[in-house]
Amino acid sequence: AAFGLLAALARPTGLFLALPVLVEAWRHRRELVGAARVGVLAAIAAPAVGVGSYLLWVGSRYGDRLLPLRVQDDLRGGAAFPPLRLIEGLGEIVTDPLGDGLHVPFAFGIVALAWVAWKRLPPAWAALSIVTAAACLTADNLNSVERYAYGSVPMIVALAVVAEGRRWRPAVALSSAIFIGMATMAWYGSYVP
Repeated sequence: AAFGLLAALARPTGLFLALPVLVEAWRHRRELVGAARVGVLAAIAAPAVGVGSYLLWVGSRYGDRLLPLRVQDDLRGGAAFPPLRLIEGLGEIVTDPLGDGLHVPFAFGIVALAWVAWKRLPPAWAALSIVTAAACLTADNLNSVERYAYGSVPMIVALAVVAEGRRWRPAVALSSAIFIGMATMAWYGSYVP
């Protein structure tokens, strides 16, 4: 509950942390009694309390409690339907390869890792990765989509699952090369991390 509250105070997407707790509470609902049930309800409610408190503070300070969400619309280009946005992104790989086209492979990687999480990770982690992927891919502007998605622990764990065994060394080499390339492009202003 405390960590969910703090995460939601830090970012509105901290609200997503209620979902894994809800999934686990549902899976173990017959075992939850007394204080354990109260603790689970607190852990589910805490992220909503954190986001609500933050938005109320923003409203009292700036006169618009939804300002953090509206700012994202300006930066992320509003909402889009993820499957159509990904299909549109395929064309951007050709027409705008150093703009949104550069982020499209990462967007498809997000979908793939959400699938891996669904198939191979515990249900609570899978739920968090799916809601994170959905939130990331609903943006019309794909800039920074990889930063938002790959900052989610279940996505990184799903990536580790994919790179398990003998594949971890090539995965580290490939990700290091990609990181160096992206950092260089960001340094010269042709990539928005």
